Amino acid sequence: MRRRTYAAVKVEDYTAHCYGCAFSALLCPRCGDEYLHAGDVRNHESDLVVMFWCENCGDDIDLRLELRVTQHKGCTHLTWFYDVDPEIAPELPGDLSEDLSG
Repeated sequence: MRRRTYAAVKVEDYTAHCYGCAFSALLCPRCGDEYLHAGDVRNHESDLVVMFWCENCGDDIDLRLELRVTQHKGCTHLTWFYDVDPEIAPELPGDLSEDLSG
């Protein structure tokens, strides 16, 4: 049974200084790796949605990461959406995930 997890992004938790450059790298919220590849970019209602895959986690469709950029009353929010294997992360609180088993 997989669960789709919603992780609110704290910039300091999901970025790292890129070696040899002046920019910060976005980190995988699942494993912390910095080698993310952006794929599809689309609009969903009023959100901007960017699909990623992580070199460490793999590019299987079930392992894709989704970063949503939303705005509410002038504040911009970043939220990761990704599937979690309960054997890897069984401690996730139930109110942050939904059952995807069918």
